[in-house]
Amino acid sequence: MKYLKYINKHVKSFEGKTVLITGANSGIGFTLAKQIAYLKGSVIMACRSMERAIKAKEKILKEVNDAKIDIMLYDQSSFDSIKEFSKNLKAKYEKIDAVVFNAGIYHPKNDMLTMDGFPLTIGTNYVGLYYLFEHIKDYLIENHTEIVVVTSLVENTVKGKNLEKEFKNKKGNSHAYAVSKRYDTQLAVYMLDEVKDNCKVILTHPGIASTNIFSHPESSFTASFKRAGRWFTRTFTNSAEKSSLTTLVALFNEDIKSFDMISPRGLFHITGYPSKRKFAPKKYRNEALIEYTKNLISSKN
Repeated sequence: MKYLKYINKHVKSFEGKTVLITGANSGIGFTLAKQIAYLKGSVIMACRSMERAIKAKEKILKEVNDAKIDIMLYDQSSFDSIKEFSKNLKAKYEKIDAVVFNAGIYHPKNDMLTMDGFPLTIGTNYVGLYYLFEHIKDYLIENHTEIVVVTSLVENTVKGKNLEKEFKNKKGNSHAYAVSKRYDTQLAVYMLDEVKDNCKVILTHPGIASTNIFSHPESSFTASFKRAGRWFTRTFTNSAEKSSLTTLVALFNEDIKSFDMISPRGLFHITGYPSKRKFAPKKYRNEALIEYTKNLISSKN
């Protein structure tokens, strides 16, 4: 496992802690699960493919023999899956100590929709996350669960003010992804308002990470672009192992407060080891977005 020297120096043991990670079978979610297991924490891997999740768990066990890992089916593009997962989580676990909202999709093919008819990018990355939070909100508050929202460097490149336009955008492009992550950051303010002082809400972003985003089966990228993308990220950006450190150091850290942002410390926060900066919730509060989302979901039910 990489970066053990850094982890041993900067992160305390997670023994006795249970962490839920959505989208944990690949990329940053996978490396984070492995790092938490190394620190003696128990990991719940919430994944939409049981087959891929089992393979991911087996990989972790090869490196961390005593890893405590549970797998639960979870598809953030399906309301039915989210409801079933939420019910099963509460039935199986009396409490969890932290949740990492990490699941998402990047650059799918155009015109793809979620199970409930939303454009796939915003429907998965934002609407599904909102829906999950609403279904486990009381459970998180009751258990004083730490909440980590994994957003993105690119959320600052868009405003997303035209809600009707953005929620109808069926293009699986970088703009749609940036808007979805902008909304996730604004959703984190709503989470903070809802949980009040019962839970800590922290934002993290990995910078630009060398993950499997260019290899996703639903990606719209051409084969040649995927090859170029994989080469570029491997050469010039953080590895998934290094990128996941921003979330790892945020967990159970007394020096990190609600709405701190943990991101890479390098130029433009693209690469480097984690650093902390303060975000102002009022800058990202978007009551119109939350109300629009509530009405949109209500119309689907």
